[in-house]
Amino acid sequence: MSELLSAQFDAEKRLLSAMLIAKDFEADKLQEPLTVVGAGDFADKDCAELYQAILDLHERGEPINETSLYRAIEGRLSEESRYFALMTDLLDLEPHESHMMFHASQVKELATRRRLIVRLQNTVCELGDLSRDIADVDLDLGGYSALLKSSSHGEMHMKNLQEVTAKITEWIWEPYIPLGTLTHVAGNPGVGKTWSVIDFASRVAMGRYWPDRSPACAAGDVVFLTAEDGEDTLAWRFDQLGCDRSKIHIMDRGVSEIVKGKRQDRFLDLGRDLHHLEAFLEQRPNVKLMILDTANDFMGDANPNSNNEVRAVYGPVARMAKRRNIAVILINHFNKDTKNGQAIFRNMGSLAFVALSRVVWGFFKDPEEAGRVIFAPIKNNLAPMPGAMAFSLTDGKPVWEPDAFEVDADALMQPPKPHAVKAGEKAEAWLRDQLKDGPVAASDLEANLPGGFCWKTADRVSRNIGVHKQRIGLQGDPKWMWSLNGSP
Repeated sequence: MSELLSAQFDAEKRLLSAMLIAKDFEADKLQEPLTVVGAGDFADKDCAELYQAILDLHERGEPINETSLYRAIEGRLSEESRYFALMTDLLDLEPHESHMMFHASQVKELATRRRLIVRLQNTVCELGDLSRDIADVDLDLGGYSALLKSSSHGEMHMKNLQEVTAKITEWIWEPYIPLGTLTHVAGNPGVGKTWSVIDFASRVAMGRYWPDRSPACAAGDVVFLTAEDGEDTLAWRFDQLGCDRSKIHIMDRGVSEIVKGKRQDRFLDLGRDLHHLEAFLEQRPNVKLMILDTANDFMGDANPNSNNEVRAVYGPVARMAKRRNIAVILINHFNKDTKNGQAIFRNMGSLAFVALSRVVWGFFKDPEEAGRVIFAPIKNNLAPMPGAMAFSLTDGKPVWEPDAFEVDADALMQPPKPHAVKAGEKAEAWLRDQLKDGPVAASDLEANLPGGFCWKTADRVSRNIGVHKQRIGLQGDPKWMWSLNGSP
């Protein structure tokens, strides 16, 4: 491995040197290496920073020289003094600019070889673990060979769909939160989305039923990564829900590194630290759910408004979720573009968040009832669009209504209309008037429903005012009778 790393470092310097020469030639020439190699393929962190800085300066039309490059990566180098030594090496190499793509392909091939070694080493470790069933160990030698071949020669590999094993979607909560992929939830600040997701985590940790009474999956651990709430606040919230906190794992000091001989902690950056997270999960195979609050906070210097950069960070996270068959929930806020009434376009940041996620949900304040929050579907690629759920925060924790109902997320995005705010009050007054003389069949009530509100509003307020509901009559023609006093 040391010989490979040395060869890759040499290739990386030659690529950078060729790029510094090519910057003075064709305007778009510096974009060519991007078709072959990305910053994540570099083994040397400082070379990767220089590569990205050259591309960024070129994209902004700014001059590319020793001073501008130093300013672009200042503070991100492993050692400040190393920059000048590295630049001296690059200027001494003086390759021809026509060799730029050759060196780019060298970097890509050596990076692939390095990843291949790591994958094979992991396979060896799995084979050496006598507690594991050998049938569970992935001995995809053909796949490893194809990986190296495709990197070295730039071939595209195809397969017949008949070779693919069809897989039925598994759910941690069907059809709300799937296993093995990303679920995205968004809402305005303070609406209760974090409380709700903590409630989901508690149900997974304790193996409890879901809000719609569907059975939970087998109890498992939860990884909860947050940049919003302190650890003491999280502990209090999980205690409120009666959760065994030993099943919940939170980030302590982030990622620990040795910089200039001293250990330093920094915040988790999934673009460069996903392997640390994978190592943690490797030691905890019972993790069923991972939550990121908010998704934007774990992107490091990547731009959450860029489709490419969001995909570069969260594409590997999605593949990790599939590989480990865990559910991953990304929490985000709605943006302030109130002119756009479509919920799917109201996520803060790039649309890539929504595109990568197989299921997307929104949290909305109920326009008809204060304190009620609607958990409404926005997108579902894995099942028919399910009904919405609703909850209210009671005694500081979410209390869910057990029945799903139909709602339009786009309509909930619209500013509340004056008549919509009073619809609940109108429905309550009308229902009391209808039932004041005794029981009435629900079918008759629905048939005589006045304008201004819908049957679902009447059904909801019936619970608020304590309407008694009883099924009477023969099996062939039963009726639901509603009454205020519970009389038959």
